[in-house]
Amino acid sequence: MQRNIIQGLKKFGGQLKENREVFGATPILVVESALRVPKSTGKRAAKKEEPSQLSQHVQLLLGSSGLRSTSTRPSTDHFPFQEDVNQTAAFAQRLGASTIIGVGGTAALELAKSVAQESSNFEELVLVPGTDGATLLTATSHPLLTDPEQNALIPGPASLRDDLGFHLVLPELNRSKTDPQLTAVYSSLVLGLDAIYRRDSDDKECITMIQSAATILEHVNDGSLGSVKDTEIQDLMLWAGSRMLFGVDSGSYRSIPLALTCSLIPTTFSSYSFGDFMSCLLPGVLSLLEEKDEYKDLALEISSRLGQHCPRLENLQGGAVSINALLAQVQTTADLWDCQDAPDAQLEKVLSVSLESNR
Repeated sequence: MQRNIIQGLKKFGGQLKENREVFGATPILVVESALRVPKSTGKRAAKKEEPSQLSQHVQLLLGSSGLRSTSTRPSTDHFPFQEDVNQTAAFAQRLGASTIIGVGGTAALELAKSVAQESSNFEELVLVPGTDGATLLTATSHPLLTDPEQNALIPGPASLRDDLGFHLVLPELNRSKTDPQLTAVYSSLVLGLDAIYRRDSDDKECITMIQSAATILEHVNDGSLGSVKDTEIQDLMLWAGSRMLFGVDSGSYRSIPLALTCSLIPTTFSSYSFGDFMSCLLPGVLSLLEEKDEYKDLALEISSRLGQHCPRLENLQGGAVSINALLAQVQTTADLWDCQDAPDAQLEKVLSVSLESNR
């Protein structure tokens, strides 16, 4: 399926006005991430849900284009449940919506993807990612859902329908903080290096993208990250997201970073976002490549460019954990997915190195 990539919210607003006959035929359903903010209640500070700034911006663009819209939110801040998909699909059918827009984090975007795939009533899907993890996942072959019984992430329906219009809006990156950009580069490196290790993609393409990431790291080291264009970082994330293999409809096993992230962030590392956890696997994935003579120099070069900016792996540890217990969780999700994973020795290597306080 071809994606219509729209760079920036301003251009998105222009396309909405130019294509009112496409988007305006029926009410638009907006699936948004909620922003939890403190609400003064006397002695105690409760929290209320408000639309995020990104969602408010999208709603303003829809309104100024004369388009009718109704919003809804998933029941979770993390990955949606199948019940969220069922309820949102039923709501969309009552509304008569043929366009669905997912705005914000992984919960909203994965829910919009799942609903658009499962309901044939939708003709247009628009994704507006607001986090690095959500951006990575816009390029994957399957959405991710939470299995509440097993407390694990599972793949949703297969890749999007060929007859569905797919529009990806990439907002300007928030340059007031460097952490989100660093997480984006680290997690992209993790997926790219994993793809090389598996040899399931064009080595030349992988090496080119990894070198692009290494160049961005140089800008981090010399304090000139601001000179890197948004499109360079976003293109890197989209490419990396497309390298994630789910192992459910191919002859390959699951990408190692995907297997570990989907198995462990719902349980042992629940305080970590999808992108944050994956970025912290970088030392472990590098250690795998160092074992291969043809890629050892590349791994060492990346390690040297990371310098002091390598993810703080001691933050990932969070106390004593059993590697065997973690591997058992990974095996549980492999059984749920009905897929194969990399050999335990490789998974154990990535985990053990990534859990060390110092590399």
